[in-house]
Amino acid sequence: MDSGAPINLVVTKLTAPTPPAELVGRPRLEQALFDAVSAPTVRVVLISAPAGSGKSTLVAGWLDRADSCAWLQLDSADRDPARFWGHAVAALGRAVPDVEASVGPAVAQSGADSAPLVETLANALAASGEPAVLVLDDYHLVNNPAIDAAVEQLIETAPHNFTLVVCTRLDPPLRLSRMRVRGQLAEIRAGDLRFEPDEAATLLEHRGASSTRQHVEALCERTEGWAAGLVLAELSLAGAVDRDAFVEDFRGDDRLVVDYLTDEFLSQASQGDRHRYLTTSILDELSGPLVDAVCDCDDGTAWLQATAATNQLLIGLDRSRNWFRYHHLLRDMLRLEAHQVLEVDQLHHRAGQWHRTNGNLDRAADHLLAAGELRNAADVIADYSMDLLDRGQSDTLDRYLAQLGRFCGPIRSASLSTCGFTLPADESTMPM
Repeated sequence: MDSGAPINLVVTKLTAPTPPAELVGRPRLEQALFDAVSAPTVRVVLISAPAGSGKSTLVAGWLDRADSCAWLQLDSADRDPARFWGHAVAALGRAVPDVEASVGPAVAQSGADSAPLVETLANALAASGEPAVLVLDDYHLVNNPAIDAAVEQLIETAPHNFTLVVCTRLDPPLRLSRMRVRGQLAEIRAGDLRFEPDEAATLLEHRGASSTRQHVEALCERTEGWAAGLVLAELSLAGAVDRDAFVEDFRGDDRLVVDYLTDEFLSQASQGDRHRYLTTSILDELSGPLVDAVCDCDDGTAWLQATAATNQLLIGLDRSRNWFRYHHLLRDMLRLEAHQVLEVDQLHHRAGQWHRTNGNLDRAADHLLAAGELRNAADVIADYSMDLLDRGQSDTLDRYLAQLGRFCGPIRSASLSTCGFTLPADESTMPM
């Protein structure tokens, strides 16, 4: 990694999720994407819909047939402008190699003011002359007005060979009305993503469920064509004694889906799988070695591969099938139960130590803070702080300081200029 690259570049964030082995083709939506990115006036493609609507799966399937496309999977840590743009430039560098070479060195110097960096990026895209598409997935997690303003600047200044695709659960605070009037915006909404009965029938057939046309149409109505709801319904439909009653009772309401996941999905898993689902739910991303460390086992890789082959709610993050994540709704439900039945502090401790040993200090700090291990977390943040400051990621540092400050009093960025922390002598007296 060169000196201009962002600290702890997470490579899996730059790779689109692996499409399911038996992907249900959605030609009407894929064609809408091709038409949008090839339209001369369109600068932004907005894919806005609730969780579980199939946004990421649609784009991942489309990317398999598209050219010069870059992917960036966002998370809450990307609220730091320097981190956001560092990963965005690295992602674009995969589609247009000259971009990262010319823009990368400017990332660390950008700090909170991203305007010069965006100008450099726009110029680099123009100089390349090659069509380029950047997909920002889960943009709603960013939630930083400074990044929103910089993204708008990129939209306004980037050349016509560049298109931005924004996947989000909530409409971003961008001037969408202005873009619509100018013909710069193409949109795919929840209504567009809803599975029609023919598509739902194909989805259920691929999943091995034999359903009547009446059942499919009823499930489409109950779930309002919600992709995750259809998959969740299929998980127990095949084993239902009274299929008519099951279809009649199933609904797509979020609360009911969570209840269904708890009562049906987990109850049908083996005791060992159920425990492992709950144990690994504390992780945002899963790999075999990390599962081994958290679950104290030695078959994490095999378990992930076997689970991913049968459960579309475990989503592949890279082509080599080494990293995965849970569907967000499943993860949230699992975490709720995990906090009720497991010692999650110990699990966060194991995850924190694994990430620390493997050099992922931001993940290590997050888990150690969640475990309440403030002294260990402070040590990690101290080791991490100068690199963060050198690379302009002050927002990330401030976030960690605020988390520490909730437990051990006010801590200021100035105290980190020498990597010093003042913590209570007896860590056991810290409020938890």
